[in-house]
Amino acid sequence: MFDLIWMLQSTNSEVTDYYLQTVAIALEKVGFAATMVPVEEVRACVMTHAKSGDWFFTASSMEACRIYSRGARNIILWCQGIIPEESFLRHRSKTKAALLSLIERRALKNAAFCLFVSNDMRRHYERKYKLDFDGRCFVMPCFNSTLQPESILAEGKYDSPTFAYVGSLAAWQCFEATVDLYKELENRLSGARLKVLTFDQDRARDVLKAKGVECYEVDCVPPEKVAKELSGVAYGFVIREDDPVNRVATPTKLSSYMAAGVIPVFSDCIGGFSGLACGLKYAIPVGRPVDVDAVARRCAEPVWREEVLEEYRRVFDTYYSREYYVEGLAPLLGSVIREGGRA
Repeated sequence: MFDLIWMLQSTNSEVTDYYLQTVAIALEKVGFAATMVPVEEVRACVMTHAKSGDWFFTASSMEACRIYSRGARNIILWCQGIIPEESFLRHRSKTKAALLSLIERRALKNAAFCLFVSNDMRRHYERKYKLDFDGRCFVMPCFNSTLQPESILAEGKYDSPTFAYVGSLAAWQCFEATVDLYKELENRLSGARLKVLTFDQDRARDVLKAKGVECYEVDCVPPEKVAKELSGVAYGFVIREDDPVNRVATPTKLSSYMAAGVIPVFSDCIGGFSGLACGLKYAIPVGRPVDVDAVARRCAEPVWREEVLEEYRRVFDTYYSREYYVEGLAPLLGSVIREGGRA
């Protein structure tokens, strides 16, 4: 029988806290209490506080291996992304990617339970490492927002083709490709305007000016005020390169947009969301090569606020619902923990 469940908090808490809290609620639902601890304190926890029957939840394959090497066997691993492939895209080092793959495989193989952000991610690991996750995994996308009907029903929200880009200017977020697409749409859609919310405001303005964008504004607001900034925006960009990292991803930005009634204009290589969006009227996939005319036609179509609310409410009742995932996850975690994991 376990004594405690240690939940190791990521340094990227803005994105991960909601996910961790959802797992903690699922644990509480089946009678287990979780102790949150900063990830940098994990070694002290294992060496001085943890007992042999304790459980650990971590979002890091490296930390999972460290915990395992110190004798702990009851590990729940949340995979936010495919780390070796992300590393290779950043550094182009096959050696480093290979080393990270060894670490990742060991963590996945020895974890008692795994959480994946998409079915594409599970299939990626099954193919790459020849591992079996039957009975020891759960799929839950990254999201951190709840539906805001007042934003969706705001008067005039969809009267003009207003667009948003929210995020950093990191290469993988494809800001320049996003601006290229917006510029083409600006040339085709009367009244088009782009709102950019980023910490790197000066660089964003430089890119916008260099590409000849005419109607835009650049600002920076704290995370809690982003929703208010999106209340007057009709469309939001999530453009990505077609690579393994993005095929398994579920960007949190998509839930933030849709919660505020912002219709996502997204790369169809984002596997998990693309599957969901096939059944949505108010979601605009972008292929490669980009068919700008097709995107422009979609953005020129009339948008009915009540329809958006009804459609997005269904999404937030299932795909982006904390309660939905708690109900599915809780019995699985309860069963795995009571059976003693992989010890």
